[in-house]
Amino acid sequence: MFANLLSAFRFPLALILIPLLRNEHWAWALGLMMLAVATDIIDGYVARRFAEPTPVGGLLDHGSDAFLVVCGLGTLAAQSKIPVLLPILVALAFTQYLLDSGGVRKTGLRGSQLGRINGLLYIGFLVALIMLNLFQIYDQAAPIVLSVAWALVGSTLLSMFDRAQHRFRAGRSPNN
Repeated sequence: MFANLLSAFRFPLALILIPLLRNEHWAWALGLMMLAVATDIIDGYVARRFAEPTPVGGLLDHGSDAFLVVCGLGTLAAQSKIPVLLPILVALAFTQYLLDSGGVRKTGLRGSQLGRINGLLYIGFLVALIMLNLFQIYDQAAPIVLSVAWALVGSTLLSMFDRAQHRFRAGRSPNN
């Protein structure tokens, strides 16, 4: 129960992040992201420690992370700091993950190694973008930022293709 509350807390944090980024309140945005990351770490610990992991909890955890990242990256894309395609693909990848896993069911969500790595990279990239702006070095780092953003677009597409291919193969197996 407490773990789910920690996960759900990231939804309003994501909505607060939008105006912070839009109005270039970088220090506040960084503080908010640190709070979000802390709740993400703590919710997993609490769920395992008190035997609370549930499919709904997994959905809340991953859904709030995806919402936070899409809100943050989407706001930065609207400011032309990163390609608009990245937050769109992050949202589509999470939707694919959710649909492929059957939503909330007894077995929970089915993750992939590349998907987990991408999830961490999205959050790290968002934090890095905020820090680059906070320290007023975004302009100097813009070519690197653009390269990383396009690499994330590529890894997201690869992850989505891999998930679709796995689903297609699973659907054709004689056991299904």
